[in-house]
This record gives sequence, C-alpha cells and structure tokens, in this order.
Amino acid sequence: MTFEFYPEPFDTNKPPPAPPNRERIGRFGPDTKESKQQQLEYGHRIDEWRTDRMKNTDKTPAISNLRAQITADEINLTFLQLQKKTAFRLNQKGCGIIISRHEMLGVIVEEIKELTTAVQVGILEESGQSSSSVEHELEDIAVSCIVSLASIKTGKVQW
Repeated sequence: MTFEFYPEPFDTNKPPPAPPNRERIGRFGPDTKESKQQQLEYGHRIDEWRTDRMKNTDKTPAISNLRAQITADEINLTFLQLQKKTAFRLNQKGCGIIISRHEMLGVIVEEIKELTTAVQVGILEESGQSSSSVEHELEDIAVSCIVSLASIKTGKVQW
C-alpha cells in the first residue's frame, strides 16, 4: 500500500507518528475526504507496527525477558509454601469464613501495612534478615486473599 500522508518509513520500535493535523484540529480533523484518508493510513500504519512488533519479539525482548526468569519448580515450591501457611493459619485461627467484603479488605490492608513496615525496616537495616520478614508478610497477604476467595465461594459472604 502506498501512503500519501506517511510517505517516509518510520522506526518500527516506536509507534507511528500521529497524523499531521492531530495537534491543530482534534484527533483527525474535520470530516473531510482528506482527514478520512489520513485516519485510514494511520490505522494501517498502526496495524503494520503491531504486526511487526509481533514478528520481532525475538529481536526486541520484552522487559520481563531481560530479568532473571522464574522456573516452574520455584512456582510450585511457592504454591506448596502457601498451602502449608494457609493450613497453619486455619489451624491457628479456625476455619470460619470472613463475613463481609469490608472485613476482607481490612484484613488484606492490615497485611499490606505490615509488608510496608517490613520493607521500610529492611531498607533501613540493609541486612539479609529483612528479606525473610518481607517474604512472611507476602505469604500472609496471599493467605488472606486465599481465605477471602474461599469465603466468597461459600456463598455466605454478606455486605
């Protein structure tokens, strides 16, 4: 396809530039034949860019691919840890449901506050010991979410 309003090639690592009249007259200008053509060309360029991004995923890795990767074993180990922690908490506090969504929110927010404190203390201490307290608080948040979801599944949660 030939482009009247976008004759020059553009960098496929960035989205195509906006139509020339976007800044002056709103998104695509008045409803004229020319503005409709610009809008159509812009749509084609966006489609080309998206298609090219999909093809070049190996060439330009996503940010998450530049980080250390989590293995399936680590995920499974984490789920086992959460299962044990959930069983421990249910034995400790009982198997009663969380009665309301407000109580769920309160429990989770309280755990998040404890996580915030653990992170801040860990930053001040800068010791390896603080990571375990952060890990425990993250587990507590996950357990709170699991118990909240299980409570919802009973169908007996009130307002």
